[in-house]
Amino acid sequence: MEFAASFSGGKDSILAIKKMIDRGNRLVALVVSTIESQDISWTHSLSKEYFEEVAEILKCEVIFTDSMINDYELCFENALRIAKNIGAQACIFGDIDIEQHLKWNKDRCDSVGLECIHPLMFIDRKSILEYLHATKFIARIKKVDNSKLAEAFIGRTLSPDTIKDLEKCNIDLCGENGEYHTVIELDSIEAEFSRSESILSEIYVDNASTCFPKAPGVSTEVMSVIDNQSYSINRGTYIKSYELQGKIIDVREKIKSFFNTPSDFECIFSPSATYSINQILMGLLEEGDILLTGDCNHNSSTRLFENLKSKGVKVVKKEKNEIERYLSENQEVIKGIFITQTNNITGENYFDQNEISKISEKCKIYNMYFILDIVQTVCEDLVDISRMGVDAVIFSPHIGLMSVEGVGVSLMSKSLSYHLKPVIFGGNGSNSDSDLMPNTVPDKFEVGTLNIPAILGIGKAIDYIDYVGIEKVIKKRHDLGNRLRTGLSKIENSVVLGHGSFCLLNVKGHDMSMLGFYLDSNYSIQTRVGIHCSHETHRCVGTFPHGGIRFSLGYFNTKREIDKIIEEINVLIQ
Repeated sequence: MEFAASFSGGKDSILAIKKMIDRGNRLVALVVSTIESQDISWTHSLSKEYFEEVAEILKCEVIFTDSMINDYELCFENALRIAKNIGAQACIFGDIDIEQHLKWNKDRCDSVGLECIHPLMFIDRKSILEYLHATKFIARIKKVDNSKLAEAFIGRTLSPDTIKDLEKCNIDLCGENGEYHTVIELDSIEAEFSRSESILSEIYVDNASTCFPKAPGVSTEVMSVIDNQSYSINRGTYIKSYELQGKIIDVREKIKSFFNTPSDFECIFSPSATYSINQILMGLLEEGDILLTGDCNHNSSTRLFENLKSKGVKVVKKEKNEIERYLSENQEVIKGIFITQTNNITGENYFDQNEISKISEKCKIYNMYFILDIVQTVCEDLVDISRMGVDAVIFSPHIGLMSVEGVGVSLMSKSLSYHLKPVIFGGNGSNSDSDLMPNTVPDKFEVGTLNIPAILGIGKAIDYIDYVGIEKVIKKRHDLGNRLRTGLSKIENSVVLGHGSFCLLNVKGHDMSMLGFYLDSNYSIQTRVGIHCSHETHRCVGTFPHGGIRFSLGYFNTKREIDKIIEEINVLIQ
Protein backbone atom coordinates (compact mmCIF):
# COMPACT_ATOMS: atom_id res chain seq x y z
CA MET A 1 0.00 0.00 0.00
CA GLU A 2 1.13 3.52 -0.78
CA PHE A 3 0.35 5.85 2.10
CA ALA A 4 0.73 9.40 3.34
CA ALA A 5 1.56 10.31 6.93
CA SER A 6 0.45 13.24 9.02
CA PHE A 7 3.87 14.12 10.39
CA SER A 8 4.66 16.50 13.24
CA GLY A 9 8.34 15.66 13.52
CA GLY A 10 7.76 13.95 16.86
CA LYS A 11 8.22 10.46 18.21
CA ASP A 12 4.68 9.12 17.74
CA SER A 13 4.38 10.14 14.12
CA ILE A 14 7.77 8.65 13.19
CA LEU A 15 6.93 5.41 15.04
CA ALA A 16 3.65 5.18 13.12
CA ILE A 17 5.58 5.56 9.86
CA LYS A 18 8.06 2.90 10.92
CA LYS A 19 5.29 0.42 11.70
CA MET A 20 3.77 0.92 8.26
CA ILE A 21 7.09 0.63 6.41
CA ASP A 22 8.06 -2.45 8.41
CA ARG A 23 4.83 -4.06 7.19
CA GLY A 24 5.94 -3.61 3.57
CA ASN A 25 4.06 -0.40 2.75
CA ARG A 26 5.52 2.59 0.93
CA LEU A 27 5.43 6.17 2.18
CA VAL A 28 4.72 8.61 -0.66
CA ALA A 29 4.11 11.88 1.19
CA LEU A 30 4.43 13.64 4.52
CA VAL A 31 1.52 15.95 5.32
CA VAL A 32 2.80 18.71 7.60
CA SER A 33 0.60 21.26 9.35
CA THR A 34 2.32 24.60 8.84
CA ILE A 35 1.31 28.17 9.60
CA GLU A 36 0.35 30.37 6.66
CA SER A 37 3.04 32.91 5.70
CA GLN A 38 5.47 31.32 8.14
CA ASP A 39 8.04 28.60 7.65
CA ILE A 40 7.26 26.64 10.80
CA SER A 41 4.89 23.86 11.85
CA TRP A 42 1.95 24.41 14.19
CA THR A 43 2.50 22.44 17.39
CA HIS A 44 6.21 21.66 17.28
CA SER A 45 7.46 24.92 15.73
CA LEU A 46 9.83 23.11 13.39
CA SER A 47 11.16 24.65 10.19
CA LYS A 48 10.07 23.59 6.72
CA GLU A 49 13.71 22.79 6.00
CA TYR A 50 13.61 20.11 8.70
CA PHE A 51 10.62 18.40 7.07
CA GLU A 52 12.18 18.65 3.62
CA GLU A 53 15.26 16.83 4.91
CA VAL A 54 13.11 14.14 6.50
CA ALA A 55 11.25 13.71 3.20
CA GLU A 56 14.53 13.27 1.34
CA ILE A 57 15.69 10.60 3.79
CA LEU A 58 12.34 8.80 3.49
CA LYS A 59 12.28 9.22 -0.34
CA CYS A 60 8.88 10.86 -0.40
CA GLU A 61 7.22 14.21 -1.03
CA VAL A 62 6.32 16.73 1.66
CA ILE A 63 3.04 18.64 1.49
CA PHE A 64 2.63 21.71 3.71
CA THR A 65 -0.86 22.84 4.72
CA ASP A 66 0.09 26.54 5.13
CA SER A 67 -3.10 27.31 7.04
CA MET A 68 -4.57 29.55 9.70
CA ILE A 69 -6.86 28.37 12.51
CA ASN A 70 -10.05 29.30 10.66
CA ASP A 71 -9.21 27.29 7.53
CA TYR A 72 -7.10 24.53 9.08
CA GLU A 73 -9.50 21.68 8.28
CA LEU A 74 -9.96 22.82 4.68
CA CYS A 75 -6.20 23.16 4.09
CA PHE A 76 -5.50 19.80 5.70
CA GLU A 77 -8.05 18.12 3.44
CA ASN A 78 -6.56 19.85 0.39
CA ALA A 79 -3.17 18.43 1.38
CA LEU A 80 -4.72 14.97 1.67
CA ARG A 81 -6.19 15.34 -1.83
CA ILE A 82 -2.74 16.12 -3.20
CA ALA A 83 -1.36 13.04 -1.44
CA LYS A 84 -4.14 10.94 -2.92
CA ASN A 85 -3.47 12.30 -6.41
CA ILE A 86 0.14 11.15 -6.23
CA GLY A 87 -0.81 7.66 -5.16
CA ALA A 88 -1.67 7.53 -1.45
CA GLN A 89 -4.42 5.08 -0.58
CA ALA A 90 -4.40 5.92 3.12
CA CYS A 91 -3.18 8.50 5.58
CA ILE A 92 -1.70 7.45 8.90
CA PHE A 93 -1.56 9.35 12.18
CA GLY A 94 0.48 8.98 15.36
CA ASP A 95 -2.47 9.58 17.68
CA ILE A 96 -3.06 6.93 20.32
CA ASP A 97 -6.46 7.03 22.00
CA ILE A 98 -7.92 10.51 22.43
CA GLU A 99 -11.34 10.02 20.89
CA GLN A 100 -11.82 13.49 19.40
CA HIS A 101 -8.39 13.28 17.71
CA LEU A 102 -9.14 9.89 16.20
CA LYS A 103 -12.54 11.09 14.97
CA TRP A 104 -11.12 14.30 13.49
CA ASN A 105 -8.52 12.31 11.56
CA LYS A 106 -11.10 9.88 10.20
CA ASP A 107 -13.47 12.68 9.17
CA ARG A 108 -10.70 14.38 7.20
CA CYS A 109 -9.76 11.15 5.44
CA ASP A 110 -13.38 10.22 4.74
CA SER A 111 -13.96 13.57 3.09
CA VAL A 112 -11.29 12.90 0.45
CA GLY A 113 -11.69 9.14 0.09
CA LEU A 114 -8.60 7.93 1.93
CA GLU A 115 -8.40 5.14 4.46
CA CYS A 116 -7.55 6.42 7.95
CA ILE A 117 -5.00 4.35 9.88
CA HIS A 118 -3.71 4.76 13.45
CA PRO A 119 -0.79 2.31 13.82
CA LEU A 120 -0.32 3.16 17.54
CA MET A 121 -4.00 3.14 18.47
CA PHE A 122 -4.71 1.83 21.99
CA ILE A 123 -1.11 0.71 22.62
CA ASP A 124 -0.20 1.46 26.23
CA ARG A 125 2.23 4.31 26.83
CA LYS A 126 5.11 2.30 28.25
CA SER A 127 5.02 -0.11 25.32
CA ILE A 128 5.25 2.81 22.90
CA LEU A 129 8.24 4.23 24.76
CA GLU A 130 9.89 0.81 24.92
CA TYR A 131 9.34 0.53 21.17
CA LEU A 132 11.01 3.92 20.73
CA HIS A 133 14.02 2.91 22.82
CA ALA A 134 14.42 -0.29 20.77
CA THR A 135 14.99 1.84 17.66
CA LYS A 136 17.84 4.19 16.74
CA PHE A 137 15.47 7.18 16.80
CA ILE A 138 16.65 9.99 19.06
CA ALA A 139 13.70 12.04 20.29
CA ARG A 140 14.53 15.38 21.89
CA ILE A 141 12.00 17.45 23.83
CA LYS A 142 11.30 20.60 21.80
CA LYS A 143 8.43 22.26 23.67
CA VAL A 144 6.59 21.86 26.98
CA ASP A 145 3.31 23.02 28.44
CA ASN A 146 4.61 25.33 31.17
CA SER A 147 1.57 24.63 33.32
CA LYS A 148 2.48 20.94 33.49
CA LEU A 149 6.23 20.65 32.97
CA ALA A 150 9.29 22.71 33.84
CA GLU A 151 11.19 24.29 30.94
CA ALA A 152 14.27 22.43 32.17
CA PHE A 153 12.96 19.43 30.20
CA ILE A 154 13.45 21.28 26.90
CA GLY A 155 16.48 19.90 25.08
CA ARG A 156 16.59 16.60 26.93
CA THR A 157 16.49 13.38 24.93
CA LEU A 158 13.62 11.06 25.70
CA SER A 159 15.90 8.54 27.41
CA PRO A 160 14.87 6.07 30.15
CA ASP A 161 16.17 8.54 32.73
CA THR A 162 14.06 11.34 31.27
CA ILE A 163 11.02 9.04 31.29
CA LYS A 164 11.56 8.37 35.00
CA ASP A 165 11.61 12.12 35.63
CA LEU A 166 8.46 12.59 33.58
CA GLU A 167 6.68 9.90 35.61
CA LYS A 168 7.24 11.98 38.72
CA CYS A 169 5.34 14.86 37.12
CA ASN A 170 2.08 12.89 36.93
CA ILE A 171 1.52 13.48 33.20
CA ASP A 172 0.72 11.36 30.15
CA LEU A 173 4.09 9.72 29.50
CA CYS A 174 3.73 10.14 25.73
CA GLY A 175 2.57 13.75 26.06
CA GLU A 176 -0.68 12.88 24.32
CA ASN A 177 -2.44 15.84 25.95
CA GLY A 178 0.21 18.29 24.78
CA GLU A 179 2.36 18.13 27.94
CA TYR A 180 5.47 18.04 25.76
CA HIS A 181 6.47 17.77 22.11
CA THR A 182 9.53 16.08 20.67
CA VAL A 183 11.61 16.31 17.52
CA ILE A 184 13.38 13.33 15.98
CA GLU A 185 17.01 13.99 15.05
CA LEU A 186 17.64 13.64 11.34
CA ASP A 187 20.69 11.39 11.56
CA SER A 188 18.77 9.00 13.77
CA ILE A 189 15.98 8.70 11.18
CA GLU A 190 18.52 7.73 8.55
CA ALA A 191 20.24 5.33 10.97
CA GLU A 192 17.01 3.55 11.85
CA PHE A 193 15.63 3.13 8.34
CA SER A 194 19.01 2.14 6.90
CA ARG A 195 18.73 -1.10 8.87
CA SER A 196 15.12 -1.81 7.88
CA GLU A 197 13.97 -4.35 5.31
CA SER A 198 12.78 -1.72 2.85
CA ILE A 199 13.93 0.42 -0.06
CA LEU A 200 15.23 2.89 2.54
CA SER A 201 18.00 0.45 3.48
CA GLU A 202 19.33 0.28 -0.09
CA ILE A 203 21.24 2.74 -2.25
CA TYR A 204 20.04 2.04 -5.77
CA VAL A 205 22.10 3.72 -8.48
CA ASP A 206 21.28 1.69 -11.59
CA ASN A 207 18.51 3.91 -12.90
CA ALA A 208 19.75 3.76 -16.49
CA SER A 209 18.76 0.08 -16.48
CA THR A 210 15.42 0.73 -14.84
CA CYS A 211 14.30 3.41 -12.41
CA PHE A 212 13.75 2.40 -8.81
CA PRO A 213 11.72 3.15 -6.83
CA LYS A 214 8.94 3.81 -9.29
CA ALA A 215 6.96 7.02 -9.26
CA PRO A 216 4.32 7.20 -6.51
CA GLY A 217 0.93 6.18 -7.82
CA VAL A 218 2.25 3.71 -10.37
CA SER A 219 1.99 0.56 -8.26
CA THR A 220 -1.41 1.61 -6.92
CA GLU A 221 -2.68 2.05 -10.48
CA VAL A 222 -1.18 -1.19 -11.75
CA MET A 223 -2.64 -3.20 -8.89
CA SER A 224 -6.01 -1.52 -9.30
CA VAL A 225 -6.12 -2.43 -12.99
CA ILE A 226 -5.20 -6.05 -12.28
CA ASP A 227 -7.72 -6.33 -9.45
CA ASN A 228 -10.60 -4.38 -10.96
CA GLN A 229 -10.19 -3.76 -14.72
CA SER A 230 -8.33 -6.71 -16.22
CA TYR A 231 -10.42 -6.83 -19.38
CA SER A 232 -9.51 -7.25 -23.02
CA ILE A 233 -9.59 -4.10 -25.10
CA ASN A 234 -10.31 -4.13 -28.84
CA ARG A 235 -11.94 -7.51 -28.32
CA GLY A 236 -14.41 -7.14 -25.48
CA THR A 237 -17.82 -5.93 -26.70
CA TYR A 238 -18.99 -4.70 -23.31
CA ILE A 239 -19.07 -1.34 -21.56
CA LYS A 240 -16.15 -1.91 -19.18
CA SER A 241 -13.91 -2.93 -22.05
CA TYR A 242 -14.82 0.27 -23.89
CA GLU A 243 -14.14 2.30 -20.74
CA LEU A 244 -10.72 0.71 -20.41
CA GLN A 245 -10.00 1.45 -24.05
CA GLY A 246 -10.83 5.08 -23.32
CA LYS A 247 -8.26 5.12 -20.51
CA ILE A 248 -5.60 3.78 -22.88
CA ILE A 249 -6.44 6.57 -25.32
CA ASP A 250 -6.10 9.08 -22.48
CA VAL A 251 -2.61 7.77 -21.71
CA ARG A 252 -1.62 8.08 -25.37
CA GLU A 253 -2.71 11.72 -25.31
CA LYS A 254 -0.97 12.35 -21.99
CA ILE A 255 2.30 10.99 -23.40
CA LYS A 256 2.00 13.15 -26.51
CA SER A 257 1.32 16.22 -24.40
CA PHE A 258 4.24 15.50 -22.06
CA PHE A 259 6.68 15.57 -24.97
CA ASN A 260 4.94 18.42 -26.83
CA THR A 261 4.31 16.07 -29.73
CA PRO A 262 2.82 17.37 -33.00
CA SER A 263 -0.87 16.65 -33.39
CA ASP A 264 -0.30 14.47 -36.45
CA PHE A 265 1.91 12.01 -34.53
CA GLU A 266 0.83 8.53 -33.47
CA CYS A 267 1.56 6.95 -30.08
CA ILE A 268 2.32 3.25 -30.48
CA PHE A 269 2.92 0.75 -27.67
CA SER A 270 5.12 -2.32 -27.87
CA PRO A 271 6.67 -4.80 -25.42
CA SER A 272 9.93 -2.78 -25.19
CA ALA A 273 11.91 0.06 -26.74
CA THR A 274 14.12 -2.54 -28.43
CA TYR A 275 11.00 -3.99 -30.04
CA SER A 276 9.98 -0.50 -31.19
CA ILE A 277 13.39 0.16 -32.75
CA ASN A 278 13.15 -3.13 -34.63
CA GLN A 279 9.64 -2.31 -35.82
CA ILE A 280 10.66 1.06 -37.22
CA LEU A 281 14.01 0.22 -38.82
CA MET A 282 13.03 -3.20 -40.17
CA GLY A 283 9.72 -1.84 -41.38
CA LEU A 284 11.39 1.09 -43.13
CA LEU A 285 14.59 -0.23 -44.69
CA GLU A 286 14.94 -2.53 -47.69
CA GLU A 287 17.82 -4.00 -49.63
CA GLY A 288 19.96 -1.23 -51.12
CA ASP A 289 18.86 1.44 -48.63
CA ILE A 290 21.39 3.44 -46.60
CA LEU A 291 20.98 4.12 -42.89
CA LEU A 292 23.19 6.79 -41.30
CA THR A 293 23.89 6.46 -37.59
CA GLY A 294 26.27 7.52 -34.83
CA ASP A 295 29.21 5.62 -33.39
CA CYS A 296 28.10 5.10 -29.76
CA ASN A 297 24.91 3.05 -29.97
CA HIS A 298 23.34 0.58 -27.57
CA ASN A 299 23.16 -3.13 -28.44
CA SER A 300 19.42 -2.69 -28.95
CA SER A 301 20.37 -1.03 -32.23
CA THR A 302 23.89 -2.30 -33.03
CA ARG A 303 22.73 -5.92 -33.15
CA LEU A 304 19.82 -4.89 -35.32
CA PHE A 305 22.25 -3.10 -37.66
CA GLU A 306 24.07 -6.38 -38.21
CA ASN A 307 20.82 -8.06 -39.14
CA LEU A 308 19.95 -5.23 -41.52
CA LYS A 309 23.34 -5.50 -43.20
CA SER A 310 22.74 -9.20 -43.78
CA LYS A 311 19.60 -8.19 -45.68
CA GLY A 312 21.45 -5.80 -47.98
CA VAL A 313 20.99 -2.54 -46.05
CA LYS A 314 24.09 -0.35 -45.87
CA VAL A 315 24.66 1.01 -42.35
CA VAL A 316 27.06 3.97 -42.20
CA LYS A 317 28.43 4.89 -38.76
CA LYS A 318 29.91 8.34 -38.28
CA GLU A 319 31.28 10.34 -35.39
CA LYS A 320 29.23 13.26 -34.18
CA ASN A 321 31.20 15.90 -36.07
CA GLU A 322 30.97 13.94 -39.34
CA ILE A 323 27.20 13.40 -39.47
CA GLU A 324 26.17 16.69 -41.06
CA ARG A 325 28.94 16.62 -43.66
CA TYR A 326 28.14 13.06 -44.72
CA LEU A 327 24.46 13.95 -44.79
CA SER A 328 25.07 16.89 -47.14
CA GLU A 329 27.26 14.88 -49.47
CA ASN A 330 24.98 11.83 -49.73
CA GLN A 331 21.47 13.19 -49.39
CA GLU A 332 20.20 11.55 -52.55
CA VAL A 333 20.76 7.98 -51.32
CA ILE A 334 20.24 8.05 -47.54
CA LYS A 335 16.88 6.57 -46.53
CA GLY A 336 17.01 7.46 -42.86
CA ILE A 337 19.07 8.60 -39.88
CA PHE A 338 19.01 6.84 -36.52
CA ILE A 339 20.66 8.54 -33.56
CA THR A 340 20.94 7.50 -29.92
CA GLN A 341 20.59 10.95 -28.40
CA THR A 342 21.84 10.31 -24.87
CA ASN A 343 24.55 7.77 -24.19
CA ASN A 344 23.59 5.13 -21.63
CA ILE A 345 27.07 5.01 -20.05
CA THR A 346 28.37 8.58 -19.97
CA GLY A 347 25.09 10.48 -20.27
CA GLU A 348 26.57 12.61 -23.05
CA ASN A 349 24.16 14.02 -25.62
CA TYR A 350 25.14 13.08 -29.14
CA PHE A 351 23.23 16.13 -30.33
CA ASP A 352 21.43 18.84 -28.39
CA GLN A 353 17.97 19.98 -29.42
CA ASN A 354 19.25 22.82 -31.59
CA GLU A 355 21.55 20.46 -33.51
CA ILE A 356 18.72 17.97 -33.91
CA SER A 357 16.48 20.71 -35.29
CA LYS A 358 19.09 21.65 -37.91
CA ILE A 359 19.50 18.06 -39.04
CA SER A 360 15.73 17.61 -39.13
CA GLU A 361 15.40 20.56 -41.48
CA LYS A 362 17.90 18.98 -43.87
CA CYS A 363 16.12 15.64 -43.65
CA LYS A 364 12.89 17.25 -44.75
CA ILE A 365 14.64 18.91 -47.68
CA TYR A 366 16.33 15.66 -48.69
CA ASN A 367 13.16 13.56 -48.12
CA MET A 368 14.70 11.22 -45.55
CA TYR A 369 13.47 10.07 -42.13
CA PHE A 370 15.07 11.06 -38.83
CA ILE A 371 14.53 8.62 -35.95
CA LEU A 372 15.73 9.32 -32.43
CA ASP A 373 16.37 6.94 -29.53
CA ILE A 374 15.56 9.01 -26.42
CA VAL A 375 15.53 6.12 -23.93
CA GLN A 376 18.14 7.81 -21.72
CA THR A 377 17.09 11.37 -22.55
CA VAL A 378 13.68 11.25 -20.87
CA CYS A 379 13.84 13.24 -17.61
CA GLU A 380 17.59 13.60 -18.14
CA ASP A 381 16.94 16.58 -20.42
CA LEU A 382 13.84 18.31 -21.73
CA VAL A 383 12.34 16.69 -24.82
CA ASP A 384 10.28 18.86 -27.17
CA ILE A 385 9.41 16.82 -30.24
CA SER A 386 7.72 19.70 -32.05
CA ARG A 387 10.84 21.78 -31.69
CA MET A 388 13.19 18.95 -32.71
CA GLY A 389 11.23 18.17 -35.85
CA VAL A 390 12.15 14.48 -35.98
CA ASP A 391 9.96 11.82 -37.56
CA ALA A 392 9.98 9.42 -34.62
CA VAL A 393 11.27 8.95 -31.09
CA ILE A 394 11.49 5.74 -29.08
CA PHE A 395 11.69 5.48 -25.29
CA SER A 396 11.26 3.13 -22.33
CA PRO A 397 8.77 4.39 -19.72
CA HIS A 398 10.40 2.24 -17.03
CA ILE A 399 13.59 4.32 -17.20
CA GLY A 400 13.12 8.09 -17.35
CA LEU A 401 9.41 8.21 -16.55
CA MET A 402 9.82 5.95 -13.48
CA SER A 403 7.06 3.60 -14.60
CA VAL A 404 7.06 -0.22 -14.80
CA GLU A 405 8.81 -2.57 -17.20
CA GLY A 406 7.09 -4.28 -20.09
CA VAL A 407 6.22 -1.39 -22.41
CA GLY A 408 8.06 0.47 -25.15
CA VAL A 409 6.69 3.62 -26.76
CA SER A 410 7.27 5.11 -30.18
CA LEU A 411 5.90 8.48 -31.19
CA MET A 412 5.98 8.84 -34.96
CA SER A 413 4.62 11.00 -37.71
CA LYS A 414 1.68 9.74 -39.69
CA SER A 415 3.84 9.91 -42.80
CA LEU A 416 6.36 7.49 -41.32
CA SER A 417 3.71 5.18 -39.88
CA TYR A 418 2.02 5.01 -43.28
CA HIS A 419 5.23 3.95 -45.02
CA LEU A 420 6.31 1.43 -42.39
CA LYS A 421 5.65 -2.23 -43.03
CA PRO A 422 4.64 -4.34 -40.01
CA VAL A 423 7.28 -6.88 -39.00
CA ILE A 424 5.21 -8.83 -36.47
CA PHE A 425 1.91 -10.33 -37.57
CA GLY A 426 -1.16 -11.57 -35.77
CA GLY A 427 -4.45 -10.63 -34.23
CA ASN A 428 -5.28 -7.40 -32.47
CA GLY A 429 -9.07 -7.35 -32.42
CA SER A 430 -9.64 -5.33 -35.57
CA ASN A 431 -10.29 -6.48 -39.17
CA SER A 432 -10.76 -9.97 -37.77
CA ASP A 433 -12.42 -11.11 -41.01
CA SER A 434 -9.16 -10.70 -42.96
CA ASP A 435 -5.89 -12.63 -43.14
CA LEU A 436 -4.04 -9.35 -43.73
CA MET A 437 -2.83 -6.86 -41.15
CA PRO A 438 -4.98 -3.72 -40.91
CA ASN A 439 -3.53 -0.52 -42.35
CA THR A 440 -4.87 1.66 -39.56
CA VAL A 441 -2.49 2.88 -36.83
CA PRO A 442 -1.85 1.82 -34.11
CA ASP A 443 -3.54 -1.52 -35.00
CA LYS A 444 -0.99 -2.05 -37.77
CA PHE A 445 1.81 -2.38 -35.19
CA GLU A 446 0.16 -3.34 -31.88
CA VAL A 447 -0.11 -7.09 -32.35
CA GLY A 448 -1.33 -9.39 -29.61
CA THR A 449 -2.40 -8.33 -26.13
CA LEU A 450 -1.09 -5.05 -24.79
CA ASN A 451 0.39 -4.76 -21.29
CA ILE A 452 -2.57 -2.72 -20.11
CA PRO A 453 -1.61 -2.40 -16.41
CA ALA A 454 1.85 -1.10 -17.34
CA ILE A 455 0.43 1.32 -19.92
CA LEU A 456 -1.97 2.84 -17.40
CA GLY A 457 0.94 3.07 -14.96
CA ILE A 458 2.65 5.42 -17.43
CA GLY A 459 -0.17 7.89 -17.00
CA LYS A 460 0.30 7.97 -13.22
CA ALA A 461 4.07 8.37 -13.62
CA ILE A 462 3.54 11.40 -15.85
CA ASP A 463 1.06 12.83 -13.33
CA TYR A 464 3.72 12.56 -10.62
CA ILE A 465 6.45 14.17 -12.73
CA ASP A 466 4.06 16.98 -13.64
CA TYR A 467 3.33 17.46 -9.93
CA VAL A 468 7.01 17.63 -9.01
CA GLY A 469 8.03 19.58 -12.11
CA ILE A 470 10.28 18.05 -14.75
CA GLU A 471 12.84 20.85 -14.36
CA LYS A 472 13.16 19.96 -10.67
CA VAL A 473 13.57 16.26 -11.51
CA ILE A 474 16.31 17.00 -14.04
CA LYS A 475 18.12 19.49 -11.79
CA LYS A 476 18.20 17.13 -8.82
CA ARG A 477 19.56 14.27 -10.91
CA HIS A 478 22.25 16.48 -12.44
CA ASP A 479 23.23 17.99 -9.08
CA LEU A 480 23.67 14.51 -7.62
CA GLY A 481 25.72 13.45 -10.65
CA ASN A 482 28.02 16.44 -10.26
CA ARG A 483 28.41 15.71 -6.55
CA LEU A 484 29.35 12.09 -7.21
CA ARG A 485 31.79 12.80 -10.03
CA THR A 486 33.49 15.53 -8.00
CA GLY A 487 33.89 13.26 -4.99
CA LEU A 488 35.13 10.24 -6.93
CA SER A 489 37.60 12.36 -8.94
CA LYS A 490 39.52 13.04 -5.74
CA ILE A 491 40.36 9.35 -5.37
CA GLU A 492 43.94 8.62 -6.32
CA ASN A 493 44.32 6.88 -9.70
CA SER A 494 40.61 7.23 -10.47
CA VAL A 495 39.24 7.84 -13.95
CA VAL A 496 35.80 9.42 -13.81
CA LEU A 497 33.63 10.08 -16.86
CA GLY A 498 30.07 11.28 -17.18
CA HIS A 499 27.52 14.00 -17.73
CA GLY A 500 24.24 14.85 -16.05
CA SER A 501 23.19 12.01 -13.77
CA PHE A 502 25.74 9.51 -15.13
CA CYS A 503 29.12 8.56 -13.68
CA LEU A 504 31.51 5.90 -15.00
CA LEU A 505 34.34 4.95 -12.63
CA ASN A 506 37.59 3.08 -13.05
CA VAL A 507 40.36 2.97 -10.46
CA LYS A 508 43.76 1.85 -11.73
CA GLY A 509 45.03 -1.25 -9.99
CA HIS A 510 41.59 -2.35 -8.83
CA ASP A 511 39.13 -4.86 -10.26
CA MET A 512 35.88 -2.96 -10.82
CA SER A 513 33.84 -6.16 -10.80
CA MET A 514 35.04 -6.97 -7.30
CA LEU A 515 34.53 -3.38 -6.20
CA GLY A 516 30.95 -3.52 -7.45
CA PHE A 517 30.42 -6.83 -5.65
CA TYR A 518 31.66 -5.45 -2.33
CA LEU A 519 29.62 -2.26 -2.68
CA ASP A 520 26.52 -4.44 -2.92
CA SER A 521 27.34 -7.16 -0.38
CA ASN A 522 28.86 -4.87 2.27
CA TYR A 523 26.85 -1.67 1.90
CA SER A 524 23.74 -2.48 -0.21
CA ILE A 525 24.93 -0.05 -2.90
CA GLN A 526 23.40 -1.40 -6.11
CA THR A 527 25.14 -0.40 -9.31
CA ARG A 528 26.19 -1.97 -12.60
CA VAL A 529 29.61 -3.20 -13.71
CA GLY A 530 30.89 -4.16 -17.16
CA ILE A 531 30.13 -3.15 -20.73
CA HIS A 532 26.53 -1.98 -20.09
CA CYS A 533 25.23 -3.25 -23.46
CA SER A 534 27.26 -0.66 -25.35
CA HIS A 535 30.69 -1.90 -26.39
CA GLU A 536 30.76 0.88 -28.99
CA THR A 537 30.78 3.51 -26.25
CA HIS A 538 33.49 1.78 -24.25
CA ARG A 539 35.61 1.57 -27.40
CA CYS A 540 35.06 5.30 -27.99
CA VAL A 541 35.96 6.39 -24.46
CA GLY A 542 38.88 3.96 -24.06
CA THR A 543 37.44 1.63 -21.42
CA PHE A 544 37.04 -1.47 -23.60
CA PRO A 545 37.19 -4.43 -22.90
CA HIS A 546 36.83 -4.19 -19.11
CA GLY A 547 34.26 -1.40 -18.95
CA GLY A 548 33.79 0.09 -15.50
CA ILE A 549 31.31 0.78 -12.73
CA ARG A 550 28.38 2.89 -13.88
CA PHE A 551 26.41 4.93 -11.38
CA SER A 552 23.17 6.27 -12.88
CA LEU A 553 21.26 8.45 -10.49
CA GLY A 554 17.53 8.94 -10.12
CA TYR A 555 15.16 11.44 -8.59
CA PHE A 556 14.87 9.45 -5.35
CA ASN A 557 18.60 9.34 -4.67
CA THR A 558 19.88 11.76 -2.02
CA LYS A 559 22.99 13.77 -1.20
CA ARG A 560 23.48 11.59 1.86
CA GLU A 561 23.56 8.51 -0.37
CA ILE A 562 26.07 10.09 -2.74
CA ASP A 563 28.38 10.95 0.15
CA LYS A 564 28.09 7.39 1.47
CA ILE A 565 29.02 5.94 -1.94
CA ILE A 566 32.14 8.12 -2.04
CA GLU A 567 33.02 7.22 1.53
CA GLU A 568 32.62 3.47 1.07
CA ILE A 569 34.58 3.38 -2.19
CA ASN A 570 37.43 5.15 -0.42
CA VAL A 571 37.28 2.48 2.28
CA LEU A 572 37.25 -0.43 -0.18
CA ILE A 573 40.22 0.67 -2.27
CA GLN A 574 42.56 1.33 0.66
